[in-house]
Formats: sequence, C-alpha cells, structure tokens
Amino acid sequence: AIAAAPFSREAEAIRQVRAEISIRLENLPRIAVAVVSPDDNEGRAYLSASLALAFAQTGRRTLLVNANLRASGQDDILGGASGAGLSSILAGRAPAGDSRAVPGFPTLGVLDAGPQPPNPAELLREPALDRLLAAYADQYEIFIVNTPAAAHSSDAQSIARQVDACVLVARKDVTSLNALTRTAEVLETAGVRVLG
Repeated sequence: AIAAAPFSREAEAIRQVRAEISIRLENLPRIAVAVVSPDDNEGRAYLSASLALAFAQTGRRTLLVNANLRASGQDDILGGASGAGLSSILAGRAPAGDSRAVPGFPTLGVLDAGPQPPNPAELLREPALDRLLAAYADQYEIFIVNTPAAAHSSDAQSIARQVDACVLVARKDVTSLNALTRTAEVLETAGVRVLG
C-alpha cells in the first residue's frame, strides 16, 4: 500500500511507524532496525518491505536486508531475488557491497537472503551482521532487517542484538498475546531495545 495506494489508511499507518522510528533513533548516524514477530505469517516481511519503501520515499538511502535464512525466508521480497545474497556474504562466498535495485525507487536497495544455508544460527552470530551492515554504511543510512520467527530459533534474538532496535509485529486473530509477551521478554532480557 505504501507504494501502490499512498493515500490509504494503511500507507498512513506505515508512515506513522516510520516517523516513530525516526524520532526515537534520530541521534544515530545510521539507523538499523530489525522487524521481529513470534511466528510465521504475522506480517514481518510485509512490514519490513513497507518500512524500507517508506524510508526510501523520503530520499534516505535505504537497504532492506532479508536476514531470514530459514526456509520461510526464501520467498522474494520486492521482486526477483538475486543469486548470492546475505547467506553467501556471511559464509565468505561473496563480497559485501552489492545489492539489488528496486525499479522506481532509486534510493532503495535489497539484500536478499541468498541460498538457504545448513547453519543459519552460526552465520548470524555476533558480530557478523553488524560488520556486514558497517560494510554498507557508505552506501546506505537506513537498514531495515527482516528476521525469522522468534519462536522457532534464536536467530531473531541474535539479529536484534546487532542492530539499534527492533519493532515487534503482531497480527490480529493470528498472534497470541502470550507468544508476543514471551518474545518481548526474551528480547528485553537479551538487551535488545524494543521500540514497540
């Protein structure tokens, strides 16, 4: 909706989330935010893509990073995925610095998940992702990071510890309050800044 229906209530809601992130993290030279939810099919990838588009629409150079290296993260986000991607870079099989352009959004790049690795948790260990984002810091000032479901692995927790903050996603009639509360508690115990 943020791209196709910019005057809709949904697009305005995305802009409100963008504004809240910008206000809460305004003093940082770069902004890196993870989008986390307890389970699959709760809207993480959709919100990640929408936020990346929303930041790019303000003219800020934005990189959407699909850090969901699990099977559920192999779907394309914002168009056709390229061959290498995050998993290849973290495994040392491809150099950092490349990203995929999104037609119509000159300030937006996408770093796809890449081939599904046998060891996602090991690839995402601290400080691997933080170092990778630093390698892109000359090209981008906003990083929106899509994560795997927090209830299925420790990947989301590890990713969220390597960025500035995270946004929790819940889906009406899908996400249980208990699962959302557990996820928030796990993140906060790990020292992750949860914006909301």
